Amino acid sequence: MTVRDDASGSAAAGPPDPSLPSRDELVAVVREAAQRVRDMRGRGLHARPGGEGGDPVTGADRASERLLAGRLREIGPPARILSEAAGEVDADQLGRWEWVVDPLDGRVNHAGGRPWYGVSVALRERGGAAPAPTPLAAACWPEMGFAVSLADGGALDHRTGAPPRVSGRDALRGAVVAVAVDPRLDPGLLRRTTRLVAHLLEAGAGFRVIGCASYELALVAAGRLDGFVLLGRDPFATAAVLPIVRDAGGRVTGTGGEPTGGERPGIVATNGRIHEELLEVVGSVGAAGPDA
Repeated sequence: MTVRDDASGSAAAGPPDPSLPSRDELVAVVREAAQRVRDMRGRGLHARPGGEGGDPVTGADRASERLLAGRLREIGPPARILSEAAGEVDADQLGRWEWVVDPLDGRVNHAGGRPWYGVSVALRERGGAAPAPTPLAAACWPEMGFAVSLADGGALDHRTGAPPRVSGRDALRGAVVAVAVDPRLDPGLLRRTTRLVAHLLEAGAGFRVIGCASYELALVAAGRLDGFVLLGRDPFATAAVLPIVRDAGGRVTGTGGEPTGGERPGIVATNGRIHEELLEVVGSVGAAGPDA
Protein backbone atom coordinates (compact mmCIF):
# COMPACT_ATOMS: atom_id res chain seq x y z
CA MET A 1 0.00 0.00 0.00
CA THR A 2 1.18 3.52 -0.80
CA VAL A 3 -0.11 6.35 1.33
CA ARG A 4 -0.18 9.79 -0.26
CA ASP A 5 1.67 12.60 1.44
CA ASP A 6 -0.96 15.27 0.86
CA ALA A 7 1.22 18.13 1.98
CA SER A 8 3.47 17.74 -1.03
CA GLY A 9 1.48 15.59 -3.43
CA SER A 10 4.23 12.96 -3.37
CA ALA A 11 3.85 9.33 -2.42
CA ALA A 12 5.36 7.82 0.70
CA ALA A 13 5.55 4.12 1.43
CA GLY A 14 3.29 3.01 4.27
CA PRO A 15 2.48 -0.30 5.90
CA PRO A 16 0.29 -2.60 3.81
CA ASP A 17 -3.36 -2.68 4.82
CA PRO A 18 -5.23 -5.51 3.11
CA SER A 19 -8.51 -4.32 4.64
CA LEU A 20 -8.70 -1.32 2.28
CA PRO A 21 -11.16 -1.62 -0.60
CA SER A 22 -10.08 -1.21 -4.20
CA ARG A 23 -10.52 1.91 -6.29
CA ASP A 24 -13.22 0.16 -8.34
CA GLU A 25 -15.16 -0.82 -5.22
CA LEU A 26 -15.23 2.72 -3.88
CA VAL A 27 -16.05 4.30 -7.23
CA ALA A 28 -18.98 1.89 -7.65
CA VAL A 29 -20.35 2.89 -4.24
CA VAL A 30 -20.03 6.61 -4.98
CA ARG A 31 -21.63 6.22 -8.41
CA GLU A 32 -24.55 4.35 -6.83
CA ALA A 33 -25.12 7.15 -4.32
CA ALA A 34 -24.80 9.77 -7.06
CA GLN A 35 -27.47 7.98 -9.07
CA ARG A 36 -29.70 7.92 -6.00
CA VAL A 37 -29.52 11.69 -5.59
CA ARG A 38 -29.94 12.20 -9.34
CA ASP A 39 -33.21 10.29 -9.16
CA MET A 40 -34.38 12.79 -6.52
CA ARG A 41 -33.27 15.97 -8.33
CA GLY A 42 -35.51 19.01 -8.65
CA ARG A 43 -37.83 18.25 -5.73
CA GLY A 44 -37.17 21.63 -4.11
CA LEU A 45 -35.18 22.54 -1.04
CA HIS A 46 -37.44 20.96 1.58
CA ALA A 47 -34.80 20.92 4.25
CA ARG A 48 -34.32 21.04 7.99
CA PRO A 49 -31.26 21.99 10.04
CA GLY A 50 -29.02 19.15 11.04
CA GLY A 51 -25.83 19.23 9.00
CA GLU A 52 -22.41 20.72 9.63
CA GLY A 53 -22.85 24.05 11.40
CA GLY A 54 -26.63 23.71 11.25
CA ASP A 55 -26.72 23.64 7.44
CA PRO A 56 -30.02 22.45 5.93
CA VAL A 57 -30.28 18.74 5.18
CA THR A 58 -32.64 17.41 2.49
CA GLY A 59 -34.26 14.05 1.90
CA ALA A 60 -31.71 13.42 -0.85
CA ASP A 61 -28.88 14.03 1.65
CA ARG A 62 -30.37 11.47 4.00
CA ALA A 63 -31.03 8.88 1.30
CA SER A 64 -27.49 9.16 -0.06
CA GLU A 65 -25.99 9.08 3.42
CA ARG A 66 -27.88 5.91 4.38
CA LEU A 67 -26.76 4.19 1.19
CA LEU A 68 -23.14 5.26 1.64
CA ALA A 69 -22.99 4.22 5.30
CA GLY A 70 -24.28 0.75 4.48
CA ARG A 71 -22.03 0.22 1.48
CA LEU A 72 -18.90 1.55 3.22
CA ARG A 73 -19.46 -0.85 6.09
CA GLU A 74 -19.66 -3.67 3.54
CA ILE A 75 -16.45 -2.88 1.67
CA GLY A 76 -14.46 -1.94 4.79
CA PRO A 77 -12.24 -1.17 6.55
CA PRO A 78 -13.77 -0.81 10.04
CA ALA A 79 -13.90 2.97 10.45
CA ARG A 80 -16.01 5.73 11.83
CA ILE A 81 -17.94 7.75 9.25
CA LEU A 82 -17.96 11.54 9.32
CA SER A 83 -20.83 12.86 7.22
CA GLU A 84 -22.01 16.38 6.50
CA ALA A 85 -25.64 15.37 7.00
CA ALA A 86 -25.46 13.35 10.23
CA GLY A 87 -22.14 14.28 11.76
CA GLU A 88 -20.40 11.23 13.23
CA VAL A 89 -21.64 7.70 12.48
CA ASP A 90 -20.19 4.50 13.97
CA ALA A 91 -18.37 6.62 16.55
CA ASP A 92 -17.36 3.49 18.47
CA GLN A 93 -14.97 2.49 15.68
CA LEU A 94 -11.52 3.30 17.05
CA GLY A 95 -9.28 2.00 14.27
CA ARG A 96 -6.73 3.68 12.05
CA TRP A 97 -9.14 5.04 9.44
CA GLU A 98 -12.15 7.30 9.02
CA TRP A 99 -14.47 7.92 6.08
CA VAL A 100 -15.28 11.57 5.30
CA VAL A 101 -18.52 11.73 3.34
CA ASP A 102 -20.41 14.47 1.54
CA PRO A 103 -23.65 12.76 0.53
CA LEU A 104 -24.79 15.73 -1.57
CA ASP A 105 -22.52 18.64 -2.43
CA GLY A 106 -24.34 21.43 -4.28
CA ARG A 107 -27.72 20.79 -2.70
CA VAL A 108 -29.13 24.18 -3.77
CA ASN A 109 -28.29 23.34 -7.40
CA HIS A 110 -29.78 19.87 -6.92
CA ALA A 111 -33.01 21.20 -5.43
CA GLY A 112 -33.36 23.75 -8.23
CA GLY A 113 -32.90 21.19 -11.01
CA ARG A 114 -29.41 22.37 -11.97
CA PRO A 115 -26.73 19.78 -12.81
CA TRP A 116 -23.82 20.92 -10.62
CA TYR A 117 -24.03 18.57 -7.66
CA GLY A 118 -22.32 15.38 -6.62
CA VAL A 119 -21.24 12.87 -4.00
CA SER A 120 -17.75 12.45 -2.58
CA VAL A 121 -16.03 10.08 -0.15
CA ALA A 122 -12.49 10.08 1.26
CA LEU A 123 -10.73 7.52 3.44
CA ARG A 124 -8.15 9.21 5.59
CA GLU A 125 -5.89 8.32 8.46
CA ARG A 126 -7.04 9.49 11.89
CA GLY A 127 -4.95 11.76 14.06
CA GLY A 128 -1.69 13.49 13.30
CA ALA A 129 -1.01 16.74 11.55
CA ALA A 130 -3.23 18.07 8.79
CA PRO A 131 -3.53 17.30 5.98
CA ALA A 132 -4.08 13.66 6.93
CA PRO A 133 -2.85 10.95 4.54
CA THR A 134 -5.68 10.00 2.18
CA PRO A 135 -4.99 6.72 0.37
CA LEU A 136 -8.44 6.40 -1.21
CA ALA A 137 -11.02 8.88 -2.47
CA ALA A 138 -13.73 9.16 -5.09
CA ALA A 139 -16.24 11.76 -6.26
CA CYS A 140 -18.96 11.74 -8.91
CA TRP A 141 -21.12 14.44 -10.50
CA PRO A 142 -23.71 12.32 -12.32
CA GLU A 143 -25.26 14.86 -14.66
CA MET A 144 -21.85 16.13 -15.73
CA GLY A 145 -20.70 12.61 -16.62
CA PHE A 146 -17.64 13.25 -14.49
CA ALA A 147 -15.94 11.17 -11.81
CA VAL A 148 -12.46 11.25 -10.30
CA SER A 149 -10.71 8.98 -7.85
CA LEU A 150 -7.49 8.50 -5.94
CA ALA A 151 -5.93 5.15 -5.04
CA ASP A 152 -2.57 3.43 -4.87
CA GLY A 153 -1.88 4.14 -8.54
CA GLY A 154 -2.59 7.86 -8.23
CA ALA A 155 -5.47 10.04 -9.38
CA LEU A 156 -7.73 9.06 -12.28
CA ASP A 157 -10.20 11.02 -14.41
CA HIS A 158 -12.83 8.41 -15.27
CA ARG A 159 -14.03 10.30 -18.36
CA THR A 160 -10.67 10.04 -20.05
CA GLY A 161 -9.23 6.98 -18.32
CA ALA A 162 -6.05 8.97 -17.69
CA PRO A 163 -4.57 10.84 -14.74
CA PRO A 164 -5.89 14.41 -14.45
CA ARG A 165 -3.37 17.21 -14.95
CA VAL A 166 -3.66 20.85 -13.94
CA SER A 167 -3.50 23.66 -16.47
CA GLY A 168 -0.28 25.22 -17.71
CA ARG A 169 -1.34 28.84 -17.28
CA ASP A 170 1.51 30.76 -15.67
CA ALA A 171 -0.08 34.10 -14.75
CA LEU A 172 -3.19 35.22 -12.91
CA ARG A 173 -4.09 37.59 -15.76
CA GLY A 174 -6.26 35.56 -18.09
CA ALA A 175 -6.75 32.76 -15.53
CA VAL A 176 -10.20 31.53 -14.52
CA VAL A 177 -10.77 31.04 -10.79
CA ALA A 178 -13.75 29.41 -9.09
CA VAL A 179 -14.98 31.36 -6.07
CA ALA A 180 -16.98 29.41 -3.49
CA VAL A 181 -19.81 31.31 -1.83
CA ASP A 182 -20.76 30.47 1.75
CA PRO A 183 -24.16 28.69 1.50
CA ARG A 184 -25.13 30.01 4.95
CA LEU A 185 -24.86 33.57 3.56
CA ASP A 186 -22.68 34.76 6.43
CA PRO A 187 -22.57 38.57 6.03
CA GLY A 188 -18.85 38.91 6.79
CA LEU A 189 -17.87 36.19 4.36
CA LEU A 190 -20.15 37.62 1.69
CA ARG A 191 -18.49 41.03 2.00
CA ARG A 192 -15.03 39.51 1.73
CA THR A 193 -16.11 37.32 -1.20
CA THR A 194 -17.49 40.35 -3.02
CA ARG A 195 -14.16 42.16 -2.52
CA LEU A 196 -12.30 39.07 -3.73
CA VAL A 197 -14.29 39.00 -6.98
CA ALA A 198 -13.60 42.70 -7.55
CA HIS A 199 -9.87 42.23 -6.95
CA LEU A 200 -9.74 39.24 -9.29
CA LEU A 201 -11.32 41.29 -12.05
CA GLU A 202 -8.87 44.13 -11.40
CA ALA A 203 -6.03 41.60 -11.76
CA GLY A 204 -7.36 40.55 -15.16
CA ALA A 205 -8.67 37.15 -14.05
CA GLY A 206 -12.05 35.67 -14.73
CA PHE A 207 -14.17 33.98 -12.09
CA ARG A 208 -16.89 31.37 -11.84
CA VAL A 209 -19.43 30.68 -9.11
CA ILE A 210 -20.76 27.15 -9.64
CA GLY A 211 -22.03 26.33 -6.17
CA CYS A 212 -20.41 22.91 -5.81
CA ALA A 213 -16.95 23.04 -4.24
CA SER A 214 -16.01 19.45 -4.99
CA TYR A 215 -16.80 19.90 -8.69
CA GLU A 216 -14.89 23.19 -8.87
CA LEU A 217 -11.83 21.55 -7.32
CA ALA A 218 -12.07 18.64 -9.74
CA LEU A 219 -12.09 21.11 -12.64
CA VAL A 220 -8.84 22.57 -11.27
CA ALA A 221 -7.34 19.06 -11.12
CA ALA A 222 -8.45 18.38 -14.70
CA GLY A 223 -7.01 21.67 -16.03
CA ARG A 224 -10.39 23.18 -16.89
CA LEU A 225 -10.09 25.87 -14.22
CA ASP A 226 -6.86 27.46 -13.04
CA GLY A 227 -7.73 28.10 -9.42
CA PHE A 228 -10.25 27.85 -6.61
CA VAL A 229 -10.82 29.98 -3.50
CA LEU A 230 -12.97 29.20 -0.48
CA LEU A 231 -12.88 31.85 2.23
CA GLY A 232 -15.11 29.88 4.58
CA ARG A 233 -15.05 26.23 5.56
CA ASP A 234 -16.45 23.15 3.79
CA PRO A 235 -14.45 20.16 5.07
CA PHE A 236 -16.80 17.48 3.76
CA ALA A 237 -17.07 18.75 0.19
CA THR A 238 -13.32 19.25 -0.13
CA ALA A 239 -11.89 16.16 1.64
CA ALA A 240 -11.94 13.82 -1.36
CA VAL A 241 -10.77 16.25 -4.05
CA LEU A 242 -8.00 18.27 -2.39
CA PRO A 243 -5.56 15.31 -2.53
CA ILE A 244 -6.57 14.74 -6.16
CA VAL A 245 -5.63 18.35 -7.02
CA ARG A 246 -2.23 17.76 -5.45
CA ASP A 247 -1.74 14.46 -7.26
CA ALA A 248 -2.62 16.21 -10.55
CA GLY A 249 0.29 18.59 -10.06
CA GLY A 250 -1.55 21.39 -8.31
CA ARG A 251 -0.94 23.20 -5.05
CA VAL A 252 -3.33 23.49 -2.11
CA THR A 253 -2.86 25.78 0.90
CA GLY A 254 -4.78 27.86 3.35
CA THR A 255 -5.33 31.51 2.53
CA GLY A 256 -2.05 32.37 4.27
CA GLY A 257 -0.06 29.79 2.32
CA GLU A 258 -0.05 27.23 5.15
CA PRO A 259 -0.65 23.48 4.60
CA THR A 260 -4.31 22.52 4.87
CA GLY A 261 -6.61 19.57 4.55
CA GLY A 262 -9.70 21.79 4.56
CA GLU A 263 -10.42 21.46 8.27
CA ARG A 264 -9.97 25.18 8.98
CA PRO A 265 -11.49 28.13 7.12
CA GLY A 266 -9.80 29.19 3.92
CA ILE A 267 -8.59 27.15 0.93
CA VAL A 268 -6.64 28.23 -2.14
CA ALA A 269 -6.11 25.54 -4.79
CA THR A 270 -4.36 26.22 -8.09
CA ASN A 271 -2.28 24.76 -10.87
CA GLY A 272 0.73 25.84 -8.78
CA ARG A 273 1.97 28.42 -11.28
CA ILE A 274 -0.49 31.16 -10.30
CA HIS A 275 -0.58 30.27 -6.61
CA GLU A 276 1.53 33.07 -5.19
CA GLU A 277 -0.28 35.71 -7.25
CA LEU A 278 -3.64 34.39 -6.15
CA LEU A 279 -2.55 34.28 -2.50
CA GLU A 280 -1.67 37.98 -2.74
CA VAL A 281 -5.14 38.79 -4.04
CA VAL A 282 -6.82 36.66 -1.39
CA GLY A 283 -4.68 38.25 1.32
CA SER A 284 -5.88 41.69 0.27
CA VAL A 285 -9.44 40.88 1.41
CA GLY A 286 -8.46 39.77 4.91
CA ALA A 287 -7.41 36.50 6.50
CA ALA A 288 -9.90 33.80 7.40
CA GLY A 289 -10.71 33.72 11.10
CA PRO A 290 -10.82 30.52 13.15
CA ASP A 291 -14.60 30.53 13.26
CA ALA A 292 -15.31 31.90 9.79
